[in-house]
Amino acid sequence: MPESARRTGGLPVGVIAAATFLAGVLLLFLLFRGEGGKVPAPAPVEFDVESFEARIAERLEPITLRPARTFRVRVSSVSWRDGTGRPFLTVPGAMFVMDLSAPGGGLRVSSGVVTQPTLRLARSSTGQWNYERPLAPLLDGDGRETRGRGGGLAFSMSDMVVRGGDVTVDLPDTRFAVRSLELRLASARLSGPGVDAPTFAVSSAAATLELPDTAAGVVRRAVSLEDARIRLLDGAVAFEVDRGTFGSSTFADASGIWDPALGGLGLDADLR
Repeated sequence: MPESARRTGGLPVGVIAAATFLAGVLLLFLLFRGEGGKVPAPAPVEFDVESFEARIAERLEPITLRPARTFRVRVSSVSWRDGTGRPFLTVPGAMFVMDLSAPGGGLRVSSGVVTQPTLRLARSSTGQWNYERPLAPLLDGDGRETRGRGGGLAFSMSDMVVRGGDVTVDLPDTRFAVRSLELRLASARLSGPGVDAPTFAVSSAAATLELPDTAAGVVRRAVSLEDARIRLLDGAVAFEVDRGTFGSSTFADASGIWDPALGGLGLDADLR
């Protein structure tokens, strides 16, 4: 029997397929037809934009936008060069919080960690330091005094940590270094009203001190400090230390000044 004559339930297969197609078309026609068998045009829709916006506004809470005043900052690969192009300060990485809402519109840096900084200080035979030229905008005159003594922008720091620091000081007739410095800074006031000199309060510090020695070349001693106050004066550093160690010795109530103009290591201190 030819394929076209095959039947299903007494009807040819082609008739069943055509009927199924027509049933689908009829269903669509009945679903969408209107009166008189015509599909009506969509009715116009009126939309009151102002009323809609008013209803949304009634449901919204008042919002006050304030500019951000506190930022968490992360920096890496910082290098500060002196007048000869040689870096005197490098910082592989640091992160801290910078607050622009300090009293008096000042700047506060806090809750920070500075990792493996390297500081190289050098003083020429004429008394000039390598940091004076790059820091000239922050310094007065010959670069040895802070700008705006007792006034200007208030700049302070608190709760700062230095890990694995390295400091080298080159003087015309000697050289010494501080290695593996671990330091916790409780607070510091660098400038602003009432600040006649930058002042630092150090909770603790520990390092290895390398000192020149005529016989051995360099002598190394472990040194630690607790509860120290440091003030940066004109070309000198005044300090007070409650407790500390130097090698196997301990001391307390130390005070003095470090001034390269004194010659040698430039250190003049009293301690017990």
